[in-house]
Amino acid sequence: MAAPSAAQRAPSAQALLDVWASDWRRAARTVASIEADERLTRSLDGRRGRLVIETESDIRFDRAGGAVRDVRRLRVNGRQRDPADRRVRDRFERAFGPAGREIAAPPLLPGLAFADAEAVGIAADRLGDTAAWRVSIRVGDRLDRMTAWFSQGAVPRLLRMRTEGDRPRGGRYARTVAYDRIGGLDLAVSTETETTIRQRRRLRSYAVVLTASGAYRDIRIVSR
Repeated sequence: MAAPSAAQRAPSAQALLDVWASDWRRAARTVASIEADERLTRSLDGRRGRLVIETESDIRFDRAGGAVRDVRRLRVNGRQRDPADRRVRDRFERAFGPAGREIAAPPLLPGLAFADAEAVGIAADRLGDTAAWRVSIRVGDRLDRMTAWFSQGAVPRLLRMRTEGDRPRGGRYARTVAYDRIGGLDLAVSTETETTIRQRRRLRSYAVVLTASGAYRDIRIVSR
């Protein structure tokens, strides 16, 4: 791939994704786990008002993509609560099932998110002052639409990824993840997620909006 240029001809979408994936695998060979400080704010806007759950956690991603959270601090509508009280922490999951779990889930490591991925389109774009390639991606038989932005250049870096799709009964889901290169790997530094679900109570149908904003700091790569 040639040097970045506003008029640069787009490479093959699949070739770009393959170059990025090869670079990821090479950098990840000696990685045992990835650890970070996570700050996550989840909010609910529904018929009974607004609920805000804030957590500060240590989070650990293993090579297989699993993530374990150790919650250090918990606030509910601004009030401190016991971080060990899973009844409070899991309120979204209990109340909203898959939608609550989905919005609370940490971002997948991109090397795993792109497993079995097929790049189906590419176009020049910009993220702020950075020239980028916007790539449309299909993963297996998933119906969600995935778009990734990579830096232009010989060694593409993943800058942003957006996943969006429909959910049951007219609901919607969208998540945008921003990345930074750390230790040769493109790792999530922030997430913005929103899902809309429709619920029915006593013959009345109404929309509930769930949002989550996550930040990842002090990211550490642990070698094998």
